[in-house]
Formats: sequence, structure tokens, C-alpha cells
Amino acid sequence: YNYEPFIKDITSHVQIMNYLHLSCYAVLFGPILSILLPTISIAEVGGISGSTSVTLTAGTASSPTYRIITAVADKSPVFTGSVSSISGNAISFDSATDDNNVTTTPFETGAFNKDAQVPIITSPSPSSGSTLDSAYSSASSYISYGGGYNSSGSKFGGSTTTLRLIFSAPEGSNGTSVSAEGYATVASGQVTDITITEEGSGYSSTPTVTLVGGAHFVRVISEDSNYFGRTFLISDCTTTALTLNFDRVAESSPTADTFFDVGDIVEVFPASTIGSYFGSALSDLPSNFTAFSSGDIDAGTADWVYLWDLEVGGYIPFIYASAPSLKGWYANHPSSSFARQNQFIIYPDESV
Repeated sequence: YNYEPFIKDITSHVQIMNYLHLSCYAVLFGPILSILLPTISIAEVGGISGSTSVTLTAGTASSPTYRIITAVADKSPVFTGSVSSISGNAISFDSATDDNNVTTTPFETGAFNKDAQVPIITSPSPSSGSTLDSAYSSASSYISYGGGYNSSGSKFGGSTTTLRLIFSAPEGSNGTSVSAEGYATVASGQVTDITITEEGSGYSSTPTVTLVGGAHFVRVISEDSNYFGRTFLISDCTTTALTLNFDRVAESSPTADTFFDVGDIVEVFPASTIGSYFGSALSDLPSNFTAFSSGDIDAGTADWVYLWDLEVGGYIPFIYASAPSLKGWYANHPSSSFARQNQFIIYPDESV
């Protein structure tokens, strides 16, 4: 099947300081790839320099073909700000006051729940006036959970009622165009509706939409920091604070002040998941990808995606199940329960 991952231009250092797998062993179907990373105190973050197409010839269950690739942090930031205080595993940011003397906060409570199911949200085509309609005519047609929303699965918390939407800017903006703005309504943990608060102007094609919710990373971008370029998973948030997950760092008993100082500039960006990276619906999958439909998983002809899992200490195999009652990504491993795992996080620069 064809897939187009981005590749990075790595200069004299390596971006993935936060993982520090100094001896990283990738094992797929027997062969071993051993990569020794140098000890680094400061990381230079390379920019995206292009893309590549990976094509795999057909294999069999007993003699599969495979490639080892990696995901990079190529998604646009949804927030950039200065750390105002640090406590435990949390970093906080100041609220602000707008022109109408209304206090605004940087985040929505519970928005960055790392395990929450996140839908794909699309936009209607712009109207003849190059604007978006003030309300989507049928919100459900623009909200897709791929294989469907699992009411018994992980979801946004009860205190999360709205999530911000970011619309791409109009093409060829000449200073007079305006980006659309809006938010998604969350009910019982599920995104159910979309509201446009600014129709925007100057759109000649349908904009892309980013939901500010679900698994996200925070990255240090202060160049004078010893931890410039390091990336950490956000486990949850309040309106002004991010709680960070340090399970995958090498330092002993770390807390937020191990890596952050007050005044550090950071950015928050969406995490790649197996659903967002390869597709959460059957129609999203790479061309010629064979999904699992029925029968014995291990003896079948379905294609597999193996994701590195630090806690397991190896690769976990995933298949896409196409049966109407399943539709989604499932792990075939003793450590994983048989539940849809479209939100399984792919950490930057770890192998796939």
C-alpha cells in the first residue's frame, strides 16, 4: 500500500531528546535494527524538507514484507505562550482580558484528555460571498468518528462542554480576508454540534478544520533553554494549566521544573494517532490496504501496522477491522484489551 510520511532534515543533532532511547531496538518479524543515538544536551529541530512514498509489495502471513518508518511532529501549533508558574507535573499560563474587558483563558477544561475519542471535522464549502454559513445546515454530516463513537470508550470529561475549532486561512490573503472561527459542542463526552462565530471572508475553497481537543504534546521552543526541542505528552488540562506525562523520559523522578523555567516559551500541537495518521474510516486507509473482515486474525491476509510501545518493550501489531460492528483499529497483543484504539498515540520519531 502507499503511504506518504513526512521526513525531517536532521542536522548535527536529533530532535527526540525526550525519549532518549540510547539503544533503540526495533524488531519486526525477526530482523533487528539497532540504532545508537549520541548523548545530546541541546537539540536542533530540523524542518520538514519533503515527503516520500513507501510502497510495499504483497506478502503472506508466514512471509510478510515490511518497512520501518517514523512519524514526526509536523502539525501546526494550536497554542503558543509563556510559562507563568510551575507546580508538580503542571505548567501554568496567564489568562488575558480582551477589548471588551472579558477575561479569556488559553484552554478548555479537559480538552487535552489524551485518551478521548476525537472526531474528524470538515467544513461546508464557502458561500458565493466567500464566507462560511453562520451555522452548519447539518452538523452531523461534518462530524465523523470513523468507525463510530464508542459510548463505553474513553471520552471528554463531563466538565468539557465546548472545544475550539481552528479554520485554515483563506488562500492568497491580501490583508482584507478573514479566517473563520467557531467551536464544537460536547455533550456527555461526545462532539455533537458545530457553531460558527465568525463566517470569515475571502475563501475560494473549503478550509481545513482542526479540533483543539484530544491527545496533544507541548514542546519547549525557547532557544536559550537546555531543553529546547523536547516534547512531552499532555495528560489533561484546566483552563490555564497543562498536566504533563513524564512516563517516557530518561530522567529519574522528573517534575515539570526539571525541564521548564518560568518564562519559557512553549507550543502545543496535536499528537498523531493511528487513526489520524493512517485513517479512522475504511475509506481513509492507504490504497490497496487489506482490512480484517472475519476469520482467524493471525492466519488471515489482513495488513498489519506495528507501533512501538515503550511500556511493552516492543512492537504492538494493529489491524483495521472492517466489520460493521467493529470498524476501527484493534491491537492483537496480550497487554491490550479488545477495544477500538483509533486514539493510540504515535510518539514523534518512534518507529512504525
